[in-house]
Amino acid sequence: MFKCIPIFKACNRQVEWVDRRHCNLQSVPDDVMRYTRSLEEVFLDANSIRELPKNFFRLVQLRTVTLSDNEISKLPQDIAQLVNMVELDISRNDIGEIPENIKFCKNLQVLDISSNPLVVPLPAGITQLRNLTRLGLNDVSLSYLPKDIGSLTNLTHLELRENMLNQLPPSVSFLIKLESLDLGSNEIDELSECVGSLPNLQELWLDCNDLQVLPPIVGNLKKLTQLDVSENVLEFIPEEISGLTNLTDLCLSQNNLERLPEGIGQLKKLGILKVDSNRLIELTSQIGNCENLEELILTENLLSELPNTIGELRKMTNFNVDRNRLTEIPVEIGKCKKLDILSMRDNLLLRLPQELGYLKELHVLDVSGNRLEYLPITVTNLNLKALWLSENQAQPMLKFQTDFDERTGQKVLTCFLLPQQAFHTESMENLLQGSIATDRDSRLSWKDEKPEKVRESVIRFVETEKDEEEEGEGDEDDFDKPFVRHDTPHPKELKGKHPKFKATKGIDGHVIPHHETKNQPSSFVPQRDSMINAMEIEIPPPPKREKPPPPERKSSMREDQVIVRAPELETKRFDSEPRQYKDETDYNYNRSNDDDDDEEPPKESQPLLREVTIVTTTNTIPQQPVGEEECDDDADEDEDNQETDEDEEEEDDDNRGDEIEAEDEDGDDTNDDMYMEKRVGFTQDFDFDDDDRKTPLRRRDTPHHKKGKRIVISDDAKDKVLEILAAKKQDD
Repeated sequence: MFKCIPIFKACNRQVEWVDRRHCNLQSVPDDVMRYTRSLEEVFLDANSIRELPKNFFRLVQLRTVTLSDNEISKLPQDIAQLVNMVELDISRNDIGEIPENIKFCKNLQVLDISSNPLVVPLPAGITQLRNLTRLGLNDVSLSYLPKDIGSLTNLTHLELRENMLNQLPPSVSFLIKLESLDLGSNEIDELSECVGSLPNLQELWLDCNDLQVLPPIVGNLKKLTQLDVSENVLEFIPEEISGLTNLTDLCLSQNNLERLPEGIGQLKKLGILKVDSNRLIELTSQIGNCENLEELILTENLLSELPNTIGELRKMTNFNVDRNRLTEIPVEIGKCKKLDILSMRDNLLLRLPQELGYLKELHVLDVSGNRLEYLPITVTNLNLKALWLSENQAQPMLKFQTDFDERTGQKVLTCFLLPQQAFHTESMENLLQGSIATDRDSRLSWKDEKPEKVRESVIRFVETEKDEEEEGEGDEDDFDKPFVRHDTPHPKELKGKHPKFKATKGIDGHVIPHHETKNQPSSFVPQRDSMINAMEIEIPPPPKREKPPPPERKSSMREDQVIVRAPELETKRFDSEPRQYKDETDYNYNRSNDDDDDEEPPKESQPLLREVTIVTTTNTIPQQPVGEEECDDDADEDEDNQETDEDEEEEDDDNRGDEIEAEDEDGDDTNDDMYMEKRVGFTQDFDFDDDDRKTPLRRRDTPHHKKGKRIVISDDAKDKVLEILAAKKQDD
């Protein structure tokens, strides 16, 4: 590019302003420095400039400098050289300190330092800028203002939003030219009376603070046009508010107001009134005197009726009474002929007045969430663009059919959405708890009622039955328990908790006593006694249990003991006699082992003994001479039977078989010449009081390899057996 030569008049141009906003600049461009004598305005907003070079402050003719939304971290001391500067905007940067010598910028009228992380309080020199008219100090972490802030007598706009201020210095009352004061989003709990001494104040923003009372001195602000005290904790508005005769906008949203003052009717210029999200239980009838009111917002209150003077608001275009408790709308609503939007959703309306047909300019009618049975026929006279009858209505307009109301004798309109049903069911209210629609009761109710408890799901693995009882006793505290998810038990641990492996582990109802407990009674264990020569089978009733009581079951078992006695028999067996086990314990032992793996332990609800049946039959036993041949035959038969048993029982445990054979050999030596008395009883090895899981005794079928090998005595051979025994006694 060619450089401009001063000799040529055409190249000696006077550049007065440079606009490089949104150019992604990393530094101040060099061409800005060329016009040191003529440049007056520089716009470098929304870039990535990190620092200001020294040559920049040689532009002594600069009047306007805007550097907002950059990355400047320090404002140099050379800022004092820009003595002709009128406007300086350094908002939305990373500046941590304002230099003291900014006081030399005597002509400065607009200063905006908003949204900078100031770590040092404002310098005292800033109060010497007597020509300041606008001062922006939003979001700079201010906790207090300079005491002599009142020396800025020409100040018209003071913005102090989003700081940590809790009070104002008294010198604020000297800001007699102040027109706009923004104190929103601070920590002010009491408004200083100095605010009432600002005669030219037109806008006052006090939203998002902790104000409990609005001082009556506010009524002295005769020129006030806009007042915002929303999102505070105000419980009433003073009657002195009637002095704000020029007020056009009044925002009282999200407070604790229950009534509006009667003096509100004197606000003749009031155009917008917002009292939503309060606790209004009634609306003053003086509201009808606000003849210029255009927008009335009463959403989320406790109103059950509206005053008839609502029809005096002839200029009202927007009327919103959503989420109240209205059961009817006054017929005077038909006088608000300029009404454009009428929203009455989520109330208790049963019918709408016929006078709605006079609202020729009404375009939006929202009555969803009510209890309407039909619409008045006059709705057809409206020029509606949207008619909402349901929350999930797909289209703004619907097709209606005419119907006849027998109670009033009038024609009405109906459709598939009428009569209205309650949209928010009880279950949906629980799911939507906390939303705007369903949270109003907790936010608007003036009674501090505890919310209903909702059971929280709790998932956990019960380790012991004792834990179950403790949980059963503490059901009342389940609401306070958080969601608990215990670890899944290891399969081995889970297996050990099964009742089969508890205290009765290894026992399925049959008990085999050892030598040291041989004299104790056992369950279903045949015992030998050399002193008794008869076979006795005793079946006593099962032991009584106190906890829990046994269930009632029908049983074929007799209450009395069943005893079957037989005379003495020969000790020698014949070839036709079925094979006997060496010892009755051998039979019961193998039988219990075979059934242990096949059957599950009985349940707690089953009785201890289901049914016991004793079959007493005998086979015909031919008499043979007793001699050495008979002994040899018996010995051979024992060996054959023993080999057969070994083949059939080769899956049994070898160690257990050896023990049983050893016991059989001892028993055969002593009791080889007679049959021993045989007793069948129930053992009480279990302590039912200590063991919570009771394992009742169950009768099991004979294993398949044992079938056909038990002794069967038929009734037909009974007499022959007795004759043989009697003959034997005579021979002896």
